[in-house]
Amino acid sequence: MASPLAYPLGDGFRFSHGSMKFSRGAAEQFGIKEISYKVSMDRGDVRGHGRRPLGRTRGNIKFEASFTILAEEYYSMIAELGDGYMDVIFPLIITREEGDLSVTDELTSCTIDDADMSDANGPDASEVKVTLGVLDIRVNGLQAIAS
Repeated sequence: MASPLAYPLGDGFRFSHGSMKFSRGAAEQFGIKEISYKVSMDRGDVRGHGRRPLGRTRGNIKFEASFTILAEEYYSMIAELGDGYMDVIFPLIITREEGDLSVTDELTSCTIDDADMSDANGPDASEVKVTLGVLDIRVNGLQAIAS
């Protein structure tokens, strides 16, 4: 069991995007500007007569993930994945480190399911919004369901 946080935190810093490192297995992944991932359960209410539910089902678990990456890093990433890059399965590992505290989340069996390469006039660098297909997410090594 993890030890509780001591307050105030020793070095005073909390996790931020600057605390994060991204990797695809052994390869560090640079250029990710924003990331979002989600674990959710689609449970069903069990009902009989009356207005109150009698219980719930275990339901099905769902995983979602997307990130925004700088265009040059996106093109480098898909070049590493090679021809058929949308069929290549890879892990995405997110590590957050601040002071003595470190946590690692792992998105397993990822595929690139959508890549939005829209652009606009202006001073900002070109970006690509990537949607992943994900079969599991372990949050700091923990599975959301036992099996």
